[in-house]
Amino acid sequence: MKFTRIKAKGILAVCLVLAAFSIWRAILVDYNYDFEAFFPENDQETHFFQDFRKKFGPDNDFILIGLSQTNGSIYDPEFLEKVNQLTDSLKSIRFVEEVNSPTSIRKFVRDPLMGFGVELPYLRFESPEFRAEDSISISQTPEYYGSMFSKDAHSVCLVVNHTPYIGDTACGPLSNQVNALVASFNFDEYHVAGRCVGQAFYIDLIQGELVLFLAIAFVLMVCILFLMYRSWVAIMAPLSMVMLAVAITLGFMEITGKSMDVMASAIPTILVVVGLSVTIHSLTKFLKERTNGASVEEATLLTLKNIGLANLFTTMTTMVGFGSLATSGIDPISDFGLYTAAGVGIAYLLSLTYLPSFFILFGHRFKPRKSVDWTWFFKGSIERILNNKRIIWLGAIALVGLALTGAIQVRENTLLLEDLARDSKISRDFAFFGEQFQGTRPMEVAIQITDTTLDLFEPEILAKLQQIEDTLHAVYQTGFIFSPVAMVKIGNRALSGGHSDGFQIPKSSSRLRQIVREIRMLQRQGKLDAYLTQDFRSARMKALFKDIGSKKAFELRQKTEPVLNEIIGNAPMQVTLTGTAELIDKNNRNLALNIGQGLLLSFAFIMGIVFFLFRSFKIVLISLLPNFMPLLVLGGIMGWFGISMKISTAVLFTIAFGIAVDDTIHFLAQLRVQLKKGLPMSEAVRNAFVLSGKPIVITSIILCSGFLVLSLSSFMATRLIGLLTATVMVVALLSDLLLLPTMFNTKLEAQEKDNQNNG
Repeated sequence: MKFTRIKAKGILAVCLVLAAFSIWRAILVDYNYDFEAFFPENDQETHFFQDFRKKFGPDNDFILIGLSQTNGSIYDPEFLEKVNQLTDSLKSIRFVEEVNSPTSIRKFVRDPLMGFGVELPYLRFESPEFRAEDSISISQTPEYYGSMFSKDAHSVCLVVNHTPYIGDTACGPLSNQVNALVASFNFDEYHVAGRCVGQAFYIDLIQGELVLFLAIAFVLMVCILFLMYRSWVAIMAPLSMVMLAVAITLGFMEITGKSMDVMASAIPTILVVVGLSVTIHSLTKFLKERTNGASVEEATLLTLKNIGLANLFTTMTTMVGFGSLATSGIDPISDFGLYTAAGVGIAYLLSLTYLPSFFILFGHRFKPRKSVDWTWFFKGSIERILNNKRIIWLGAIALVGLALTGAIQVRENTLLLEDLARDSKISRDFAFFGEQFQGTRPMEVAIQITDTTLDLFEPEILAKLQQIEDTLHAVYQTGFIFSPVAMVKIGNRALSGGHSDGFQIPKSSSRLRQIVREIRMLQRQGKLDAYLTQDFRSARMKALFKDIGSKKAFELRQKTEPVLNEIIGNAPMQVTLTGTAELIDKNNRNLALNIGQGLLLSFAFIMGIVFFLFRSFKIVLISLLPNFMPLLVLGGIMGWFGISMKISTAVLFTIAFGIAVDDTIHFLAQLRVQLKKGLPMSEAVRNAFVLSGKPIVITSIILCSGFLVLSLSSFMATRLIGLLTATVMVVALLSDLLLLPTMFNTKLEAQEKDNQNNG
């Protein structure tokens, strides 16, 4: 396509209109963080949990409030009076449906002979003379001791149940109001945790970091471009192009209904640095031709002619690298990969339209000047490299050995909130509940009676459920498990005058039938819908335990399931471990395989491109080995530094490979040009190294610097993407500059030796 000033003005006008429209749409992008988006797609266990939740409701629509009395006991009347006032105040907040508090809990006592019952408070805080008696009573009440009252008597926990399934627009105000209200009571120490609290916190961080990192990346790129080129054209041309690409991509996200989540928030910054790397080779070529005396039109045409094919291939490899994340089976990861790939494609199209138009209209303002000549450096470097092949090979082998040693130590493991920095308030809050109370990791167990003539409250079934609970307590160290067994025990205690020794399954069949009648009456009133179906044949066991990590949880599950199957035996019942945490853990276990499939796709695509360029399988192999090195080093770093395999690290392999291979493609494209000139391989390798060296180094510097910006994030996923990808870029640069020419030279020497032997 021949560019004229009229065409260039038309293209820039269209781009300005498109930019204005895209910015308008981008401003409307929604922000969200949905934990359930990380469930496995089209998975049997996911479908089971969704059906289970339809029966019993969600497992995480509550807020935990921890209140500490650091200089006294939680049974002090003044402290409990403040707790009671807070309890009443919380009930007035919108979306709050129920507040379970130490001052509001009641024990039901029924006279077994007279039949009447009465509700009595566990804490008579307005009467200090009952303090000792009440504290002893609490310590003998398993459903509250350790869950609502800490065992060291310094903290209490309030459970605020809110409207189910509320989204981000409601979670934000609810979380803010709860935090503000709790803070106004001036407790010695307080902590707030829960799904809504976590989502609101994530959304605030996403919004703040999106703007901050984009601004930092923009300023950093300006500084790097100025130091490298010292030209207004060299700064404004690529930067205006990548900012246009970012705006169009964000607008495209909004139009297609994609909201901004933790992963997507990194897309703008990534597009800035990756988009710049696409333009650097074009920019370098244009400025060089202008310095050599070419007109703006000639320089633009030569740039498109000589760099266009290489940029096409590098764009395709980067898009494939990100696009292969669609195989992850996780919506946020798939969307992140696909939208980033789309953004890279948009940047490439702009490099063929907007960038040449910019050169045509403003390129004449570039005044050819004497700049730092890098040619002498790369000419000297290639000779030193080729003269020290043995050292380079030994170094590469040693690095491979070290990386392999670390890589085999990598293990899959994920904590529920490890995506946030350990020193963040929300991380400290969740850790508090894990230390002082039962924990924050939910356990969900689905119970189903398969014989329609039986129900959950048959003595034989209750005995097996008791064995199941004992097993879960012993293996997982759970807190109190609310289940049909707990309902029966609580009912029996009520009929035993509220005495703690009545908290057991009654031996009398008549007593059990009486308790079941009470449970059925409560069920008809809808008070047990979250735990029991109307036919009494399906139930939920629910508990909390400490966040031990996905690896340990999976090991415990493998240990537990055979025991549960042995307990069940031939009984007509099914027991299934399910829940949010279980599904997220399963996704993490499957992630490595899914990402591996995407990586193989990337490898196959790169091999196809290199074979298209050279029609040689040997060169295909030579080009892939230097790009396998960064991935191996990445695995080694993870192993040596104890970084586990999880969502935030698994995606790095495809991202890193898709980006790192770009410099190899540019080197090979330049090598192909030199070979077409009829130069022998040895001279072609030297010329390709010298001509592609500067843009390769500059793009690597830009990529490293841009990704390092992401390492400042409060999100561990974004931080690891930034830090580890920057490290991989350094390894990729060294592989391209040292190992790639060494391998070509070694191949050439082997061919010459074969020719001599044949001769």
